[in-house]
Amino acid sequence: MKRPITLEQHKKTKKEIENMSVRVLSVNERALNRLSDILGSSWTVYLFTLIAIVALTQVRTLMELIQWFSQTLVQFVALAIIQGHSNLQSKKDERRTKMMVKIFAENERDIHHLLRHQDYQNQQIDRLLKEIKSIKVVAKSKPSDKIESKEEPKESSEN
Repeated sequence: MKRPITLEQHKKTKKEIENMSVRVLSVNERALNRLSDILGSSWTVYLFTLIAIVALTQVRTLMELIQWFSQTLVQFVALAIIQGHSNLQSKKDERRTKMMVKIFAENERDIHHLLRHQDYQNQQIDRLLKEIKSIKVVAKSKPSDKIESKEEPKESSEN
């Protein structure tokens, strides 16, 4: 039967996983995150709606109205709304992730406690096994202390 991992092995594995998950964002990734935050803000939606309404005042024909709707309203306003929803979803996911990290940290603490206790038990078991082996060795090396019972001859009762 394979022995469970020790506390030290667990700490080493945990450190390797933490090192894999740490990653620094590049300049482009940071810029994209910032731009996404700006485009997804409520103020951007208000600004793009205002621009679309101002552009609507220049519409004179049905064709221009269709173009205004497809090019201005949908592209400006819908983009900002979709990006805003995406940002809200990202924040919700981030809160969920933080909660899970907290739960995992508590579980990690419990695992450390159990592994320490398991290590202690393993040490005690190893100590007891050594004592049992030494008792067996001592018992084998000593001559037998058994008292041999010799049968005494039966006395015949003579009357």
